[in-house]
Amino acid sequence: MQNGSAASTLALTMLNAGRYPVPVLGKVEVLHDPRIQLGDAVRVVDTTGAQLDTLAWVVGTRTTFTSGSVPQQTLTLRGTSYNGVPLDTGLNPDGARISSSGGAVASLMSANIRTGTTLTLAAADTRAAIVSGTNQSSASTQFQVSGLAAGAVCTATAAYKSATTANTATFVYRFLTVTPLT
Repeated sequence: MQNGSAASTLALTMLNAGRYPVPVLGKVEVLHDPRIQLGDAVRVVDTTGAQLDTLAWVVGTRTTFTSGSVPQQTLTLRGTSYNGVPLDTGLNPDGARISSSGGAVASLMSANIRTGTTLTLAAADTRAAIVSGTNQSSASTQFQVSGLAAGAVCTATAAYKSATTANTATFVYRFLTVTPLT
């Protein structure tokens, strides 16, 4: 970094990238267009499902041919910006994908909340996203944290565990979202 302004801009950009994740859309079937290349910007419009109208970058492309039919093209897209919570009723962001190496063994993900260095709320099984079994499943949880002061610096840190030490818990696509209630 050459100066404080550039460092501040970079830090804010990195903070927002983690705070407001952009959508990744996989296996988007489109009419075959050989001009589409990696890095192209495309507009995604979905008026039914997720109600998207956004720009996205092409980060993957796959073209398949079947004898006697037209080529099929499938794209993997990454949004250019955060789009907020989906608008249609009942559709929420996917939770963490959690699985266990043991059949009926629970895997848990909770969070520790700190104000400065003081532990305000410890991770607890009663507030955890919990999945049992070896198949990866999506899970999420939400809870309200009271007693936080406006303007205070708070940190939410994920806490993971397996219900038994003999098994391994696997966590992917995990994130924490903090929404201030004013």
